[in-house]
Amino acid sequence: MRRTVSLLLVLALLLAVCPVYGLADDVPVLTIERTEHASFTYSLTQPVIAELEKRLGIKIELQAYPSSDYNTKLKLQLATDDLPDIAFSTYKTLAEYVPEDMFINLSEYMDQLPNYAETLKRFDSLTNAFRIDGDMYWFIMTAENAPAYGNFPMVREDIVKAIGWDHMPDNFEELYEMLKAIKAYDPNCIPMSTRGTDVLWRMGYSFGTYNNIYFEPDEGRYVYGPATERYRKFMEYMNRLYTEGLLDPDFASSNKSIWMENLTSGKSYFLFENGSFATDINLVTRAANPEARFVPMKTLENYFGTRRAMFFEGSGVISPFRNDVWVISKTCKNLDAALKLMDYLYSEEGARLCSYGIEGENYTVAEDGSITFDQEKIDWYLKNANDPYREYCNEIGVGCLAFAGRFYDDAWYEFMDQDSRDMYAFWLADENITPYSYNLCLSAEDTAAVADLMNACSTLVSTESLKFIMGTRSLDEFDSFVAELKNLGAETIEEVYNKAYEASLSK
Repeated sequence: MRRTVSLLLVLALLLAVCPVYGLADDVPVLTIERTEHASFTYSLTQPVIAELEKRLGIKIELQAYPSSDYNTKLKLQLATDDLPDIAFSTYKTLAEYVPEDMFINLSEYMDQLPNYAETLKRFDSLTNAFRIDGDMYWFIMTAENAPAYGNFPMVREDIVKAIGWDHMPDNFEELYEMLKAIKAYDPNCIPMSTRGTDVLWRMGYSFGTYNNIYFEPDEGRYVYGPATERYRKFMEYMNRLYTEGLLDPDFASSNKSIWMENLTSGKSYFLFENGSFATDINLVTRAANPEARFVPMKTLENYFGTRRAMFFEGSGVISPFRNDVWVISKTCKNLDAALKLMDYLYSEEGARLCSYGIEGENYTVAEDGSITFDQEKIDWYLKNANDPYREYCNEIGVGCLAFAGRFYDDAWYEFMDQDSRDMYAFWLADENITPYSYNLCLSAEDTAAVADLMNACSTLVSTESLKFIMGTRSLDEFDSFVAELKNLGAETIEEVYNKAYEASLSK
């Protein structure tokens, strides 16, 4: 009996001194969902997740899905009002659901979000595009100290020399001629490889158009790109590449794995893509042939007399914002804990954790504030990984593909050779590359007015663009295609966006 009493007393004392986190029933549980990148696999064993739980006294239930599966799941959850506590998507995808009152209006909770409020304040000139009726509904992911990259043309330097060219293409017509020369030099190759149909937006803007609604700087207004003569010219150009075997014949079904295989194996020599991948591609090609490296071209002149490109979302030295955002669901049962967690991601301490990992384990800080990474680990990934930087981030659980809000991307430089650093400097020096232009978030009323129109037009554009490119629909029918778009509401979409744009200028 005495022993039983003693044990009870010991247990009582232990419970008295245990932190609240030790009492499982009292720990706030937060369910979080997001997409999973091909080079990043979420795991609750990643040090950063465990550290977030420890520091904030919460329990994280994190689920990630491949993009196609996730988008299907998210749409079902949005349709049935069955969201997790915290969800991830693009702000444009989520905007149409704001009228249904499914997300927490963060503007009403800024007193609990001091770190996020400060982040928005630092980038005040860029936040209007993300507000709806003046309110903020999402946590915008920001990147700082990041390399400046975007969707740019790149070619194998040794192949340009092999075909006898003494200069890089200056415009899109010369690009076509170069691709023809490459095909003549290596008839079995696929001169231009893509990750799929996203080439229509990755290359479209520099060509002078776009495959959706966008801000057209030449006109100073929003334009529905596919309903313009410029898009006809773009389709003609892409059809020429396709029919002459200069574009991957299977581009419509291609993906990252196929694209990377084409480029690293010497099957393809040109890309118009996210140029940051060139670092990893060159590691493979130059291992087999030191001269086989992809190098950037200057911004090409398009058929409309302009040269233009945009730095990609998240290139912090140019634009701090990404399209990717987080929302807190109105059904979240632990709202205070959710607000605390998300705000922590925007604090200096949280940003460092989600950017570098745990101090003393994954990185160290010198007296002057400089950060040193584990060079032995970096060298291992450079030697053994297919995608070194992203796979390094995957192990720790850091970076833009992880659970992060505000993050530093300077660890990326540690994985670059001098050629790669020169590549980013090349883009920074190109005066024709401008900050990313974000489409406006519309008001709740306007979002509801164009949501169905946008879906209908986008569906038509995606199917008919492929037909024009592959030649299964004649470009003689382009005027009929434009008429179809107008019947579906393309002109109404333009009107709504331009009205919203004019209103934003007066704020």
